[in-house]
Amino acid sequence: MTQDSTVNPLEQALARRLRRARLWRSVLLSTVIFAGGLGTGWGWARFGNPPPSALPGTGEPPLPQLVRQLHDELLLSEAQTKQLTDVYVKRYAELRFIRQQIVPKLTKEYDDLRADVLKVLTPEQFAHWNARFLAARNRMLPPERPRGPQPPPGMPPDGPRPFEPGPPGGPDGGRGGIPGDPAPR
Repeated sequence: MTQDSTVNPLEQALARRLRRARLWRSVLLSTVIFAGGLGTGWGWARFGNPPPSALPGTGEPPLPQLVRQLHDELLLSEAQTKQLTDVYVKRYAELRFIRQQIVPKLTKEYDDLRADVLKVLTPEQFAHWNARFLAARNRMLPPERPRGPQPPPGMPPDGPRPFEPGPPGGPDGGRGGIPGDPAPR
């Protein structure tokens, strides 16, 4: 008894139709997933990820960014936006002048507070207190801007350290080289 090598044309048509339906289902599912990711990314960029609120060292966002943010949040009209820009331009220089006078005084008071607390607490208590103190201080004061050229990331602020040979009998055998290097001859 041999098997018939012919396949029913109805079964062939049904198999083609199933393959085509699976292909379209896959395309539709991929399109829905892509559109969902696109919408999520747009929404996160637009609403969930606000721009940085301040420029380093100023404590305030740049004026155009501030006005644009207020325009979006408060749904300001164009006339209100223009008036608000004029108000900020008028007052911004005076605010900057006042801030420049206050920041050194605040810094001195924070340093004095830190020194006084250091006299009272144990080293372990002070380490814990200092972490909280620095976080609060950094929220109150604008970050300090370093002056002059800065070392690359990861390098100590005082520059590269000079080569120092290891102790006798250390991991390099007292040769002063890299651990695992063969001894110089």
